[in-house]
Amino acid sequence: MSPGGIGCRTNTRQHAAKEACEKATIALAAETPYEEVGDLISHLRESGQLTAGMILRALLCGNVVLFEAALAELSGMPIERVESYVHDKNISGFRALYSKAGLPDAAYPGFREAIAALREGVLLGEPGGAARLKRRMIERVLTGCASEESEETEVLLSLLRRFATEAAREEARMFCDDLVADDSLIGRGQSGYRLIGHSQANYGQISYAGGRLVA
Repeated sequence: MSPGGIGCRTNTRQHAAKEACEKATIALAAETPYEEVGDLISHLRESGQLTAGMILRALLCGNVVLFEAALAELSGMPIERVESYVHDKNISGFRALYSKAGLPDAAYPGFREAIAALREGVLLGEPGGAARLKRRMIERVLTGCASEESEETEVLLSLLRRFATEAAREEARMFCDDLVADDSLIGRGQSGYRLIGHSQANYGQISYAGGRLVA
């Protein structure tokens, strides 16, 4: 299985292209019915897309179903056993599962800290669905991995920092979208005024133009 950029170096353009593909895959998986996730995972493995980077992204998005299905596919273990290892408080079981799945040792600290964050309930209250990276979870994983910074974990930490930047950007975009939606509702509700983009709508001698009321 390809390590997906964890434990090996690729240039910035390759990183961007690969991570864009992984992001699209996670978005597709988030819309896939539960009973079809196994088939999707098998396809991703056969096409060489089931990488460590993609699996870590799924976990950091909170898509535990995809994460567990990927581990089951790679390890050859029943999904029920995989689920028990992932949710068991004893991390040694997950470590054995991780090794059996053939995932790179250099990436293990990231998965270990993400599992710990899940158990701590870090995902609770996080905005966005299972297709978006979760900023608080990534920050928690980065903090947990910071003490293990070395040449081996350098690529993992670099990937996590890119994830953190992407998550912060997405969170800011969602916040702005919410503000625009709220402004639109206010514009429609106040004294019968209706906001139509940035166009000017006249109501008698009062109009709304470019975000301000004018007489």
